[in-house]
Amino acid sequence: MNKFGSTPLQARANFPFFTAILIIAVIFGIIVLAGIIYKIYQQYTKSEKYINKQKNRPTNKKDLLKLQKFFNITKEDTEFLFYLSKLIDSNNIYYILKDINSIHDFFRECYNSLILLDDSDKKINNMFKLSYKLENHIAEYKKILSTKQIPVSAVVFYITKEGEKLPFYCAVNNSDFFSVEIPEFFYSKKDKPRNLEKANFIFKPHNGLSYSFSSRVIRYNSDAENKYYMIIAHTENLNVELQRHYKRETIDCDALFTPIKITKTDDKPIITTSKYYVGKMMNISGGGCCIKTNLPIKEKQNIGVRIPFFEFEKPLFGIIKKTRRLPDGNFAIHIQFLKYSLKEQNKILAFVYKFAL
Repeated sequence: MNKFGSTPLQARANFPFFTAILIIAVIFGIIVLAGIIYKIYQQYTKSEKYINKQKNRPTNKKDLLKLQKFFNITKEDTEFLFYLSKLIDSNNIYYILKDINSIHDFFRECYNSLILLDDSDKKINNMFKLSYKLENHIAEYKKILSTKQIPVSAVVFYITKEGEKLPFYCAVNNSDFFSVEIPEFFYSKKDKPRNLEKANFIFKPHNGLSYSFSSRVIRYNSDAENKYYMIIAHTENLNVELQRHYKRETIDCDALFTPIKITKTDDKPIITTSKYYVGKMMNISGGGCCIKTNLPIKEKQNIGVRIPFFEFEKPLFGIIKKTRRLPDGNFAIHIQFLKYSLKEQNKILAFVYKFAL
């Protein structure tokens, strides 16, 4: 027996037990240390210093994979994004393309560079389509959940029973209600929504979406400055209305239109008369337009449209998808474009996105 009260045999028997305890303690210490380091790193990745560093470096393959996953876009779209970023010598696009305004600024710069290249119509067209995909994704990702989020001064459209949209401006928005300023003629109308009656509205924020909702009109009032208001109850039942294929923009300009005939043999449009009728363009997109006219033109008719504002050499050919009567007795004819060149469509899209004209 040694001076510690154990034989060499007992000491050897106890050795594995103490070794195991020591190994477990070391492993535990490593895990704890790794956890601390990971927490510190996570905090660092959220710091302004780290984010600015990532923003200011070039885009790499890992960034592209994260972009592809975040926006749920194809590999081809992702590669085209990378091409555009190289074209304008952009910093890390994974951090740039995070909100509607940044996306808009990025593609505006891309457009200004692409128009300087030869034979770039196809690339410009693809750029607009990709921009639309990204904007819709961001808009859906950050969608509005309640009318409490409608900002003051935003436009809220009241939808009449005839389907006409009347633009009112949000004057007040608090936790109990929101109010919109209305014109005197509407305040004096006998057929306006009664107190506590439900009315239909559309709100179009800057995020690219349209929200339709129904809510009760609480009451009407006026102030000392002879301004009139509709007081509306809040609601969380907002329905997202994604635009179908193209971004749409209001426009107020002359439009000339004429009936056309499309031959069945070669699908070629033929203008059947030299007479053009004058209307007012109400809105336009890369896929169609809406014209106001006093003529009750039937649906499913082919039509040729001249828009002097865009200075196109030839009329755009389309089909009337819908005709509706407006409160003033005129008609709104909704036209889907069928025949146009990429150059013509790009010019319309540049106007819609406010990149040109």
